[in-house]
Amino acid sequence: SLLSAASLAATISIENSRAATAEASVATLVSAETGRATGVESSIASSVSAAQAALSATDRSIAAQITAETSRATITEASLGAAVVSETARAGGVEATLSSAVRSEVSRATAVEASLGSSVLSERSRAVGVENSLSLAITAETLRATGIE
Repeated sequence: SLLSAASLAATISIENSRAATAEASVATLVSAETGRATGVESSIASSVSAAQAALSATDRSIAAQITAETSRATITEASLGAAVVSETARAGGVEATLSSAVRSEVSRATAVEASLGSSVLSERSRAVGVENSLSLAITAETLRATGIE
């Protein structure tokens, strides 16, 4: 039984040593895994931080583009507004000029019509006078010819 107790004590000692070695090995593995996990976590945090910085830069770029486009649109709107005012004024001037030209043309056409009407009346009077003169000449010639026969 003494041999058996010594053998048991040796087995326990061996088992304790093996357990301590396994425990040390597990502690080493846990430490290594903790280090790896910490590295992965740090890498992910760095990637997230870089992505956030890129998004922030993109947001700033988009905001700058929106500001620039808003400014350009405002300037264009003002320019177009001024062009509309200018074109409206120009069209008003053209309309006034055309209206004046139409009134002048109507006056000129009325004067020409009156002049032509007067000329027509004068020509009618002259034609009636010629007709009367010719009629008298025909009558006189007829009388003269009748007197000769």
